[in-house]
Amino acid sequence: MSNIKNHKTPTLKKERSSTSIRKKAMLQALKSSLGIISTACKAAGIDRKTHRNWLKNDEKYSEAVDDIFEDSGDFAENSLFTQIKNLNTTATIFYLKTIHKNRGYVETPKVVLQERPPDEFDDYTDAELLEIANNGYKKRLT
Repeated sequence: MSNIKNHKTPTLKKERSSTSIRKKAMLQALKSSLGIISTACKAAGIDRKTHRNWLKNDEKYSEAVDDIFEDSGDFAENSLFTQIKNLNTTATIFYLKTIHKNRGYVETPKVVLQERPPDEFDDYTDAELLEIANNGYKKRLT
């Protein structure tokens, strides 16, 4: 009986070790891809469903993934700031429209009111419109 116990334990350790290695590979792939999940899954050879299960069931893995996403956001912001410092107008406008909306840097859609073209039913009486609705439309010859 102790032989069976000893036989199962190394297999379980091997599975845990394998999963741990796969998680580390996935985390490294996420870092390399700046948090793009599909790219990381392909690079690490991990199914997207496996990644989601790890996120749901492993708090440490989930926290590590959150840290990677934060780092990728920091990287992108740093790149944006570099472009702003280099006087990139598009980057500056993007920053103002997204970060400083409260200062009035927002685009408001321009509403253009147009006169409605005349409708061929405008000249009908209510009774005629009711008849059209009930019996179908036949163009009036007048």
